Amino acid sequence: MKIELFHVGIATCVLRINDQLKIAIDPALFEKGTKLKFKTFESERLKSPRFDKETFEDIDVWLISHFHEDHIDRLGKEKIAQNSVVLSNKDAFAFLADINSKEIRWKETYVFVKGNIVVEIQAIPAYHASSFLMRKWIGKVNGYYLTVIADSEVKKIYFTSDTVFHRNIIQALPEKVDLLIANLGNVQANKRGGPLTMDIPMLHKFVEILTPSVVVPVHINDLSHYETPEESIVEAGYTVVETGKWHELFNHQYPRDEKR
Repeated sequence: MKIELFHVGIATCVLRINDQLKIAIDPALFEKGTKLKFKTFESERLKSPRFDKETFEDIDVWLISHFHEDHIDRLGKEKIAQNSVVLSNKDAFAFLADINSKEIRWKETYVFVKGNIVVEIQAIPAYHASSFLMRKWIGKVNGYYLTVIADSEVKKIYFTSDTVFHRNIIQALPEKVDLLIANLGNVQANKRGGPLTMDIPMLHKFVEILTPSVVVPVHINDLSHYETPEESIVEAGYTVVETGKWHELFNHQYPRDEKR
């Protein structure tokens, strides 16, 4: 099975499967220098999104993890075609009211079929803070677990979305994975309830348990409130994919660091 990934920036990614089917997640396309106001802090985009006019053409399925502006914004919403399937958590549903979107709750599954490709999409719990009270304040987030079946071949793909490591996530995952797309950032690690997203040791835990063949760290250094330096990810043995280009993931073209 041929699986390619295009990283636009932040957590915005597009998967292309066998040159037939495209799945995208969390379109946040505001430009470098834009300042976002969150509940308790302000953050500035440090790198512009990288994409071309074809990147978001013919997207079959959009996955929206949660309604934070660094995951979906007005510019990103404009890229969602009316004929795409859009799966979203409850918090983003109102923002997507004029789009034919579907709410998908934790552990629910949606099946999409195109030609000889079947994709089973399950919403997985994500815990966007290290304390219960902070998670209640921030709101729910969906991770997504994809089972992609093409002819007799199967690939398991897991988008963590914004989360810390939590045993409930592992229990909710149906199986181990082939591809792990992990949102890092170590956001507000030194503040009450933090970190709000995973750090490198948490990523190590996910990798140890899920044993993915390919790991793609994202959500790293695009905004000023992300606190995971790219250099530390490389030193930990992971490959940071270049934004703005397609990467074929399950063959020799995808670079791997053997230190991990």
